Amino acid sequence: MDTYCIYDSTPFSTLNPRGERRGCGCESETMDFNLLIMIAMMALLAWMMFSAQKRQRKQMEELRAMQQSLVPGTQVMTGSGIYGTVVSTDLENNKLQLQIADGVVITLALNAIMAVVEEEAPAAPLTEDAYEATASEAPASDTSSDTAK
Repeated sequence: MDTYCIYDSTPFSTLNPRGERRGCGCESETMDFNLLIMIAMMALLAWMMFSAQKRQRKQMEELRAMQQSLVPGTQVMTGSGIYGTVVSTDLENNKLQLQIADGVVITLALNAIMAVVEEEAPAAPLTEDAYEATASEAPASDTSSDTAK
């Protein structure tokens, strides 16, 4: 009973036109090359996963250090986008109090703080020239309906 190739259903030991035995090609160098490519791709995937884990671990350590170094008066942003000023911290219980408006103080988990907000310079007030420039850039409105009344 002959064994057949799973790829092209030819017998493994067929004869070529010169009368020499030839296989179906499954045992040739292409199989070795395909295996080599597959191993290389798996190694690349493993390297990418480990490097991503390393980068993420470093970011988490930096975030944890920032959260542990918070002092009253620091302006911060929470993970949900609330901006406020730290009033007090309780590192043992993993809590802090955050003032989000005058007279409004909330208690948060220390892990909720995502970033320290740097003080920004106040924006320059708009002058008459700026008002005219923004008015000239505005699209023209349809005034025909106003004159028809």
